[in-house]
Amino acid sequence: MTDREYEQLLTRAVKGAEYLDNPLIKSDDWKRGMKLYDAICEEILQYKELT
Repeated sequence: MTDREYEQLLTRAVKGAEYLDNPLIKSDDWKRGMKLYDAICEEILQYKELT
């Protein structure tokens, strides 16, 4: 993973957190979004372990 890809993951994580913070989001959408958010965060953590 390049530093640019890492930065893109960070941006996606922030946008995902903002989306999940919406109190009007439906439960099913929140669950799907949380699953994706967790996967993105896992990728970020794996990258951090390698550097």
